[in-house]
Order: sequence, then C-alpha cells, then structure tokens
Amino acid sequence: MTFQTNTELVGFPAISQKLKITFPEKQTLGSGFIVGYKDREWLVTCWHNLGPLQAGSTLDLTGEMTAESIAFVNPATINLDLKNRAIIGVRKGRIHADIAAIELHAGERPDMPWFQAQMDMDLKGFAFPTHMSIGGYDTTETVNVPILTHYAWQGFPGTDLNATPRTFRAADFPNSRARHSWMLKYTPSAYGGASGCPVFKLEGEVMALVGVQVHKYSQHLEFDGIRNSTGKPVKAFADMEWGGAVPIEYIYRGIDHWLETGDMIVSL
Repeated sequence: MTFQTNTELVGFPAISQKLKITFPEKQTLGSGFIVGYKDREWLVTCWHNLGPLQAGSTLDLTGEMTAESIAFVNPATINLDLKNRAIIGVRKGRIHADIAAIELHAGERPDMPWFQAQMDMDLKGFAFPTHMSIGGYDTTETVNVPILTHYAWQGFPGTDLNATPRTFRAADFPNSRARHSWMLKYTPSAYGGASGCPVFKLEGEVMALVGVQVHKYSQHLEFDGIRNSTGKPVKAFADMEWGGAVPIEYIYRGIDHWLETGDMIVSL
C-alpha cells in the first residue's frame, strides 16, 4: 500500500459494499461491509439506511425498521429479504445509535474481501506524522497542529453504482467535538453516499476496524499550534467538515446480547 500526499490510501482492499435499499415507497443507496463474528457473517451498515429519522431531525432516529430488502449492487444477484433474519441494533441511553448488523444466511456473502472481527491489518514500515500543517486562504503561513489519532475510511463516490470504493486517511485534533461523547470523530469526513462505510484506526504498526461512518457535520475550531515561519506558539481558527462514526464494538456487544437473550436491540 502507498500513502499519497492527497491523503488517499492506494492499494487497500475493496471492503465496502454498495447497497440498494428498498422501502415500500422508494429505493435508496447506501454503503456497508461484511464482518465475521461469533461464527456468523453480518452485513454492517448504519441504521438510517433501514429506518426513518425523528420528525424535524436530520440525525436522530426513531429506532423503527421500515426497509423491506437490501440488495448488493455487485453482484446484483444477492438480495436480502429483511424478514426472518436477525437485525441487531444498539441504544445508548435514550439515543438509538446509528448502527445495524444484518445476519447473512448461507450463500449470501458476496465473493469479496471482508473482515473477521477484532483482527488487525499489518502496517509495518509506515511512519505517521505527529502534526498537520493548516494554512489560511489569505496567507502563505501555516500552523503545525498536533494529531491525536489517525483514521481511514472507505466509501463510494456519490451515487455512481459502477464506482470502485476509495480509501482516505483522516485524523482527529485537539478541541474537536462529536455530536455525542461516545462517537468517533475525524476530518476529512466521508462524502455523501458513504453512510455505513467502515472506519479504521491507524496506530503503531496496525490498522484496526473501529467504527461505522454515520454522518458529517461542520464545526469551528480553535487550535493551539506552532507558527511555521517563526516557531512561536500561536492559535489558529478553522471551519472544518468532520465525520462521525459509531464504534463497531457496540454492535459486537449487541450480537452477544442477542445470542444470550434473543433480544435484537441492546441498551448500553
């Protein structure tokens, strides 16, 4: 694999799956990926690909599932009837988390790369920067800002059904905020149509699957950094687009709960 200066991660396996979701009154597109866990195979995606938002909200879910079926775009021969199969969800307090795991039956997994849960990918030989340079529109000066965590996400560009999934690096910085404290956060965000795509954490010499991209949002941040031209401490201000992800560990706990109790929604 090669890290390019435009932050795209080249040569990464195509794990993301383009999905076509059928509701009684419409069809929509989304993303997902397959995970093996507890001797079963699961299609993981975001819950808003399956059911409605609360009235007047752009993010909060009702927790209902109104989708009737999900089809893999490639290969188009696999269509999942959402009846008579386990569909796992998670609640955090009063919030229905935007993550779902759909049980796959025998022969339903496409012949494409997929993840075994809690297995890491080897990243030996890569050195990740500890800071990122942020520059303004009206100056050539840049400010070095410390990086807290390195991430990557893989999704599809918009509604192009023939597109190949692309993988991009992202990072979290000091003073950033998530919609909920338990969510992962990073910039740049995945683009529209990537809801349900996998999010990876890059740490040391491994890449681990850690979350599911669910939404993007903008925030105004104040950074404490070092001015490149003088080396003096300075503050920088930036309006940036961020991605939010639900930790994948939550859905593993949901599956464990279902196997123990038969309940498909777990409260954490």
